[in-house]
Amino acid sequence: MLRTIEIILLVLTVLLFITAFIACNNNSAKLQSNTAQQLSAAFHCTVNATLNGTDYETTLAKQGSGIYTLSFTKPANLSSLSFSLTSEGLKMKYLGIEASVDPSSIPQSAFVNAMLDAFDAVSTKTGVTAKLSGKDTVLSGNTKAGDFIMTLNPDYTPKSLKIPGIDLNALFKNFEYDK
Repeated sequence: MLRTIEIILLVLTVLLFITAFIACNNNSAKLQSNTAQQLSAAFHCTVNATLNGTDYETTLAKQGSGIYTLSFTKPANLSSLSFSLTSEGLKMKYLGIEASVDPSSIPQSAFVNAMLDAFDAVSTKTGVTAKLSGKDTVLSGNTKAGDFIMTLNPDYTPKSLKIPGIDLNALFKNFEYDK
């Protein structure tokens, strides 16, 4: 009789762990889906970023799927510099001159490309995992620039982005979804 009770308790414990595991996976999938749905919409924000010890302030706008514009506001010597990413690739604009850019040729474009790749990965759920940390959602994944961690506020607006492989830390301010 005691042996039967032990076996029943063991089976119940195993079932409890399986149920908890499935619930966690469903939660992660739901977080990923909600995040992808939100971040696939058009938005704009201010980004305060540090790349290899240099501080930048930019405005970032997403007009549609894979279509982004990023303009530098600080430092002052880059305030005329902007980048746009479309299906045609990455283009740089500076003082009215526009050219296609190889991201590896200009450090600022590497920063732009890395950040936009992270947004694309999150909005398409490509290789991204999600978990809750307090009220925030923490997303992790990989881009050409390396592993990234993006933290979202409870309303699914980005809070921060870290890409340790290129020493990039970004904070998002005034994030708004376009209507």
